Amino acid sequence: MDQLYRIRDARGRPLADVAEMLLEGETPGVSGDLRALGVQRHVGDYTLFILGLFPESLDRIRRDWRRKDAVMMQVGGLVVPFRDPGDYYLHAGRRAYEQAAEIGREQGVPEAPVFAQLARHFSTYSQVMNLVRMYLDAVPAFQESRRIIL
Repeated sequence: MDQLYRIRDARGRPLADVAEMLLEGETPGVSGDLRALGVQRHVGDYTLFILGLFPESLDRIRRDWRRKDAVMMQVGGLVVPFRDPGDYYLHAGRRAYEQAAEIGREQGVPEAPVFAQLARHFSTYSQVMNLVRMYLDAVPAFQESRRIIL
């Protein structure tokens, strides 16, 4: 759980909304680009994890209009409402990995090509994780994890 919500705001509060994580990543910090890279990578990882293994957790977002992820989606330079949080997570995850790849190339980070690959095939990787999820549904330890996350 600590890794799932490791991005924190200035007050140290863990962030659960992708929109809040992305805003926090834009906040200037001491480490600058490397912090932005870490936030973008986390958003990509987080959205892939949720879409692939716990897509039903997005139902909670649909019902809670106080959450930033429930009311906005960035399309290019515009912020617009959306109908399905899954579509938002798909877009945000792909875009986050694209940003991580770009920052990584600029900073000479060896994993930059991996981030580019994750961005290019984000939807496919999410679907593969859905298949893994079907297998994990039969594992008791996974059922306990679902109760914690959902």
